[in-house]
Amino acid sequence: MNKTLIDYRKLNAFPALTLDYLEGKKELDGFYKYAPTIESFKQAILDRNTFPINREILVEVLLEQNKECNAAAINNIQSLKQKNTFTVTTGHQLNVFTGPLYFIFKIVTIINLTKELKAVYPENDFVPVYWMASEDHDIEEINNVSVFGRKFVWETDQKGAAGRLDTTSLQILLQELYSIIGDSENGNTIRELLNVAYGQERTLAEATRVFVNGLFGKYGLVILDADNQRFKNEFFELMRDEIICQNNFKIINDTISKLKNDYKIQVNPREINLFYMQDGFRERIVNASENRFEVLNTNLSFAMDEILSELHSHTERFSPNVVMRPMYQQRILPNLAYVGGPAEVAYWLEFKETFDFNKLHFPILMLRSSGMLIDENNSSKLKKLNLEVDELFLDTDVLIRKFIKDNSDVSLDFNSERLKIGEIYQEIAKKASEVDSTLVAAIEGEKQRIYNSLTTLEEKFIKAQKKKEEVSINQIKAIKSKLFPNGVLQERVDNFIPFFVKYGPEFIEMVVENLPTFEEKFVVLSH
Repeated sequence: MNKTLIDYRKLNAFPALTLDYLEGKKELDGFYKYAPTIESFKQAILDRNTFPINREILVEVLLEQNKECNAAAINNIQSLKQKNTFTVTTGHQLNVFTGPLYFIFKIVTIINLTKELKAVYPENDFVPVYWMASEDHDIEEINNVSVFGRKFVWETDQKGAAGRLDTTSLQILLQELYSIIGDSENGNTIRELLNVAYGQERTLAEATRVFVNGLFGKYGLVILDADNQRFKNEFFELMRDEIICQNNFKIINDTISKLKNDYKIQVNPREINLFYMQDGFRERIVNASENRFEVLNTNLSFAMDEILSELHSHTERFSPNVVMRPMYQQRILPNLAYVGGPAEVAYWLEFKETFDFNKLHFPILMLRSSGMLIDENNSSKLKKLNLEVDELFLDTDVLIRKFIKDNSDVSLDFNSERLKIGEIYQEIAKKASEVDSTLVAAIEGEKQRIYNSLTTLEEKFIKAQKKKEEVSINQIKAIKSKLFPNGVLQERVDNFIPFFVKYGPEFIEMVVENLPTFEEKFVVLSH
């Protein structure tokens, strides 16, 4: 495979806040604790041990949740009993069949990061953890997947936490997917992985765990489902304080006030950053009046003593939102780093002060690896068109215009002619100023009129050349459409299955081998 690295800023797809953080802008120093470098982990390891967690409960619950997982994952879970073992975590929704490619890139990033950390800090052990966002309830965000350019949608009227959904009705979608996967050796391999995970009577959380373990189990990936009462008992005090004091709302808004003039804000806190959850629903807890609370879209309401009693008796019914979830993670895991997408890194930067206030360890924020995969067919077309990989990131019209100019036998612009005309009119204007200075403006207008005529001629030349290159132009549009579906990066739309069908299990190995962790560049893999 050929590997091309593209500067993130050339993509015009990442938040400015994230890019400035990666570049170490001094203005952001107070919004994080460690720079995203391998050297920063030395101090993070020392600091992390000053924030104790309950490793016994962590290991017990993870062993219960990962009974069907690979032996490498079980060994990693057992190692978490030791104080010199730390985690590197990424989180993601329970998208059908893993959703867009960037899920794969997230997991690969934490796997590679733990390898690099072990090489530099051999006296410690490092475990990659996938934190399943099993309590998210926006089903429309996760119920669809794009495979071979076709959108598959899971039609279900189930509601509530995604991880608790029954996957029985996914059978229809599976059969539709199998019909286009085919019966090649690689197709049968991925079909078997899908059937083992989603073809059984499981919840979506269980199915996702089995499927992801099937893909990454040999790398020792540990999969965590935070929808667990024992885990939430460890988070009890912070949830109680959230209900009583509501300090996080004030602290995060203070941070936002420092960022909002220069950056787009990704997440805004609520007064209470918790949901109330039971089977079939997950709704926000809000202040109804002083010392009284309601659960939106339900008939449930609580006085202060009632909601605290409910929290004590049924901790599992309280669910952190996007603001509290990072704190939950850092409370139960010996975590050194969080690996997130561009928007995730940006919103984590809003949380540093509230972590400090709540006496929680703020992790190293790492941007996940990001990339594009170009198959042999499109790589061959690029070579025939004499296009470089980095040119693909130009706007389509700009790219076509550049291609037309680069491949024309004659120059399609009149820049040299403009220079000559400019020199002539400069001489004329000089003479005019000696005769009557009021003539200079008229001469300038004549020059501009000729410039406009040249621009019109340029467009006619380009239009004529486009007709000659119509086949090539259509190929360029087809390549752009394939690699930038719906006008966005491939990794945000396309699922990994077509690549697995083509390359087999070696596809995962190929991605692991080629995605850098600390290089902070967009990676294009092509033939």
